[in-house]
Amino acid sequence: MITLVLVSFAAGIVVAAALHLGAPIATVRLHNASGKGIASLRLVHEHGLVEFANLAIDATRSVHFYVPGKSSYMITLVFADGQSLKGGSGYVEAGYLITETIAESEVKTEYTSLRYQP
Repeated sequence: MITLVLVSFAAGIVVAAALHLGAPIATVRLHNASGKGIASLRLVHEHGLVEFANLAIDATRSVHFYVPGKSSYMITLVFADGQSLKGGSGYVEAGYLITETIAESEVKTEYTSLRYQP
């Protein structure tokens, strides 16, 4: 009887992980490789937005946000010299870990992990 309970519990964990049950959170790492300071950055996603100021040269900041299923986001930023830039992945699901590397003229997207990690 105990074996049946343990096997059922383990099967439930596997199914929950496979179906993305748990905290539906995505993580986007923003790395400033532009050689210029970033005065402000705005990440708009389907369920809200995240804003912050002053991302230094070569600094990295992680943003976590709610993603109950398939979603998208867009990054808009303003460098310290006033130049603006738009970019970003555009597609994200719960559990994704995405690195956005901000260069002087573009934002490069790298899907670091597509695994769900509650």
